[in-house]
Amino acid sequence: RNVTGVQTCALPISQLALIQGLADSGVQGIATSVPGATLAEPLNAIIDSGIPIVQFNLLDTGVKAPYVGERSTNSGRMLGKAVIEKMGGADVAEGKVAVGNCFPGFPVLENRQRGVLEALAEAPGITVVGPSDVKATTTDNYAAWEAILTANPDIKAMIGLCAFDVNSLGQLQAANPDTQFISAGYDLTAENLKIGRAHV
Repeated sequence: RNVTGVQTCALPISQLALIQGLADSGVQGIATSVPGATLAEPLNAIIDSGIPIVQFNLLDTGVKAPYVGERSTNSGRMLGKAVIEKMGGADVAEGKVAVGNCFPGFPVLENRQRGVLEALAEAPGITVVGPSDVKATTTDNYAAWEAILTANPDIKAMIGLCAFDVNSLGQLQAANPDTQFISAGYDLTAENLKIGRAHV
């Protein structure tokens, strides 16, 4: 079957061009994240033309397509609890934990964020920094995390909700070997797996 997926974190305009290109090439289906309501009308037009679409990772309720993905709030709880365990457990964990969201307002990311914050609230010694808008381009994302670290050199952990946060945080750890902090985030991209292996 000729079913093609689209990169999850493309900006809406370039992502739409990719999706329309796929539709024009005659694919039998498209799997894509939907990082903006501006995509709803053109995606619905593609669906109405007979090409099925499924949403993953990021969704928009205006698109007439099913969503396949995580239980995002619970995944946030799980990630937050994992960070607390790395810090010694809820009764022991203390210090600042930064939370970053590269697409504030998007439902899946807001759900992840909600779950992370609920989990962190179980550790009374933790002070949450943010949630901060850590931007949606690779360069700006790294700069945003770097600014958080510069403003909070005593940070104990940094939690990102987007795919490229893990890569940025790994690079930030490499650039600051004398500053110890826990990095946590989402998505099994090739870059994230590579940076993860380098910092295990």
